[in-house]
Amino acid sequence: MSLRIVTLVIALALMGGIFIVDYAIGRQVDLWLLYLIPIGLASFVLGARYGYALTLATALLLLATSFLHQHAFPSLSTFLAERGTEATVYVVSVYIIGLVRLAVRGTHGGSPMDTPTRMH
Repeated sequence: MSLRIVTLVIALALMGGIFIVDYAIGRQVDLWLLYLIPIGLASFVLGARYGYALTLATALLLLATSFLHQHAFPSLSTFLAERGTEATVYVVSVYIIGLVRLAVRGTHGGSPMDTPTRMH
């Protein structure tokens, strides 16, 4: 099995496990920060494209968790602002991890935005 497939399976399994625990815990504890582990893993090993894809998947999982537990936000705008802030943290993290990946692996040209997405 290739490193790409193994890493993706591990990242998806981590996301699934976090989702299950997050759903089981309910509204008492918010586990959104734990999703940075699989997102960061995928971003560093596979590149920014995979990190952004997992960011989107995580946003959908967090929305699902919120609606399954009938979110306790005072208004829709507060709910969207919080989920938007979480998504922003994920996106910025993927970009920073991409820059670290670039520094660790070196570059063959290109901008910081597209170099982290390349497979070396």
